[in-house]
Amino acid sequence: MRSKRIYDAYEKIRPDGDTFDAMLREIEEKAGETKTVRRNPLRQAVLIAACLALIAAISGVGYAAYQKWHLPAPESYEPGEMGNLDIHSETDYTGEVIEKPENTEPLTDEYFISEAVEILRSVGLTEVDTDAMTVSRQEHMYWDREEAEVRFVKAEPATTVTFDADSGQFLNLTGIYWSDEGGVACETKEEAEALAKDFYALLPVPQGYVLQSCTEYDEQYWSYDFCREVLEGIYSSYECVRIGINPKTGKLNLCNVFYTPLLDDHEPGDEPLTQQEAEEIALNCGHVNLENHTLQSAELAVVLPNWFFTDDAVANHKASKVTRLCWVLTYENTESEFADIITIDIDYYTGEILGGDMT
Repeated sequence: MRSKRIYDAYEKIRPDGDTFDAMLREIEEKAGETKTVRRNPLRQAVLIAACLALIAAISGVGYAAYQKWHLPAPESYEPGEMGNLDIHSETDYTGEVIEKPENTEPLTDEYFISEAVEILRSVGLTEVDTDAMTVSRQEHMYWDREEAEVRFVKAEPATTVTFDADSGQFLNLTGIYWSDEGGVACETKEEAEALAKDFYALLPVPQGYVLQSCTEYDEQYWSYDFCREVLEGIYSSYECVRIGINPKTGKLNLCNVFYTPLLDDHEPGDEPLTQQEAEEIALNCGHVNLENHTLQSAELAVVLPNWFFTDDAVANHKASKVTRLCWVLTYENTESEFADIITIDIDYYTGEILGGDMT
């Protein structure tokens, strides 16, 4: 059962003070009907206890369900000159090869430099000039994390490798390698896909994800998304590794790691929201007008809450720490001369509106 259903049901049946007193009087009267001379105090106590236990059980279920996850208020931030990034420091390193220190806490610049060089070598980017580096310590305000970015300043093209500064987790590699020469490294789409899979296996990223999509931007930039299957047939784009390759040069152009985990706290017996129930919630949302809009699609998907269409919506908010399974309802005003599409994300188990979008 969904938490709201249980809570609403409990609120409807919970006895008030007068009703509770009447229940106790009725129990006392029934306990005395059969034995007016010798009242059995034990039987009376058992009946009262049973009544109280039933009420407590209902209250306990309602309270437990009510305590399940719900969308917390967002934390906002003030964008700076670098947008989402707040750079604390930038330190230059030149010359000799830096050896990777062991058991450093907190993780040092030298640690991240050696990790970055190792990653470049593992994917065959050995031509990157590693004689000069700049390490930026920065806060990514949207993702609410501290980062260490290693930038190889002499590299052509510019090449950066970014890590989570606290955990050391690899987050990003960027180096766009173009070619004006003839010939191609990957003559077929199958060869390009195999190359992307090879890079995925070589990088220090979560393994076991499934290749879900390929986007061919142009002849020299193809992007592949490897995503975690959270339920049968449902994949999360927020537990995902994006691999960008140049099929002409055979080089790795980009890797992005997304790692906002799915929080699925439903228990056996919890009933998910039906599509009809989700539509009713959307139509009764006080923050969006669906007049003249027609439902175009309803799909179950993993969503990163963004607070849109809620009382707490703010412009610059930090990303949610978890993703949720949602009904994603897409409505369109087909009579409009301009794009008029509204999507609403409704939690699959709680029925809470978690966000959406307007285009």
